[in-house]
Amino acid sequence: MIDLWGVSFTLIIPTPFDIGISVLLGSGTYLGKNAVFSGFAGVSPPGVGDPEFGSISPSTGAQESTVPVTLTARDTTFRDDPPVNVAFVPNDGLTVGAISTTSNTEIEFDLTIADNAPTTVRSVTVSWDDPPKTVTGDAVFTVTAKP
Repeated sequence: MIDLWGVSFTLIIPTPFDIGISVLLGSGTYLGKNAVFSGFAGVSPPGVGDPEFGSISPSTGAQESTVPVTLTARDTTFRDDPPVNVAFVPNDGLTVGAISTTSNTEIEFDLTIADNAPTTVRSVTVSWDDPPKTVTGDAVFTVTAKP
């Protein structure tokens, strides 16, 4: 129950529609009288703001190995079609396997690290086409020496 400027009401906010609008419904009393109201509110759906890099896990991988990687971001619209692309910089000795979209903010892929891959810190850039956007995580993955 909300009491604001003499108006007491219960506010019901359903989940936002894909078009970014929520319907607001409520009922309560105003000056002792029962009242019902409705309205609209603008709500940004996922992927409307500027995308931000979230995390990469694991953040290290040894030479001569294949590592299952999970990458997350915020305000993204990852989907399998159109595909998501992943690029490491520098990319020497790294091969990104098939990318699987697990949600609109998370992807998974196998990263194969060659036995002669330089042991350096890498940045990763993720790009997608709906709408065309990119997100970069600077210095987020390190190739380590093989054990």
